[in-house]
Amino acid sequence: MDRDHALWCFYRRPGDERDLPTRPSYAMVTACYQAGLFKIIDESLNLYYSARGQVSAEKFLEVYRRYMDWKTDLPPMIANVDVADQPLPHILVQYHTALVQHVSPLLHCGLFSPEDHAELVRIVMFHARSSVELLAHARRLYSARFSMPLLSFCLVHVCDSLVRFSPHEPPASDTVEFCLEVLQQTSAGFALCGPLQSLFCQTAEECGVQFSDEMRTVIGSFDHYVMDDILDACTRLSYTQPLDLILLRIDPETANEWPGEWQRQVVAATGQARR
Repeated sequence: MDRDHALWCFYRRPGDERDLPTRPSYAMVTACYQAGLFKIIDESLNLYYSARGQVSAEKFLEVYRRYMDWKTDLPPMIANVDVADQPLPHILVQYHTALVQHVSPLLHCGLFSPEDHAELVRIVMFHARSSVELLAHARRLYSARFSMPLLSFCLVHVCDSLVRFSPHEPPASDTVEFCLEVLQQTSAGFALCGPLQSLFCQTAEECGVQFSDEMRTVIGSFDHYVMDDILDACTRLSYTQPLDLILLRIDPETANEWPGEWQRQVVAATGQARR
């Protein structure tokens, strides 16, 4: 797996790979593009959390453009999520989740016009749904038993956005059920999924999601986590972004500058009106 020409077989459980054709792993090329993605994520974090001035429309969209350019530059063996060509869809899950995290704070700042706010919601929902679809695709192929912990955090973040901003498409109860089932399966290997389940259930209840009797039975199995468990998993008492800190850093003029900067940096440069 550490060479470009290495071969592998996908499997759900040890032994499933027998008599299956081998295929290129693309591990090295995926790692290279993943490193590039992490650099952009670091820029987004610095934008929101550093002391280098407030978050303006110009600075925000400069990072947004880097995400778009990264996706455009992906080679087909990574960009194509078909199983025959893309054995490692996790990098695209991370990309869509990163954009959800990058754009979501703007939904809470209360500065944008109804039209611009609705467009921002559409952007977040597009990437949240895309991430969930990829997670479901990977689960069908391999199961979630051996998923990396990072994907568990991606899962709760995008499902949180869907429950909050798109409770009817898909139904919030379906989103919650999918999230809890995947976390339950992954928790066999990573104990941090238990506190994540507990926190996500709190979010679902706050958003008025109706739980079926079967879901309540599942929920009852992980309602015993205490503060230390949550701190161990998330390093704070929530998996969500610290909006109380982020919103203080958003320039009040961001909404006024937004249409012009969007036209200059996104539409004029890429011809892309949305997403």
